[in-house]
Amino acid sequence: MSVRCLNVMSSGRSSVGLGGCSCGDEPRLLAEGWQRRCVGDMRMVREAAENYEQLGFEVLLVAPEPVTLPDECAACRQALPNYRIVFTRKKH
Repeated sequence: MSVRCLNVMSSGRSSVGLGGCSCGDEPRLLAEGWQRRCVGDMRMVREAAENYEQLGFEVLLVAPEPVTLPDECAACRQALPNYRIVFTRKKH
């Protein structure tokens, strides 16, 4: 499996969020042809990544940014390192 994992923290915020999680690099990734697919724990995203690769997609896993969560989401903030946002794009 050739899934890439992007663990970046950016000061930018995305206007698109799923479950309150977003990625500061999302506008750049969308401009590069990536499409946001889902957010999940590492087991789930590995399975999703394998399925997307079998369908002919390139897969990128991005760590959500804790800065994008509301203050009342302290428990989520602690669990966040275990989650990734799945982006895909057609292989060139």
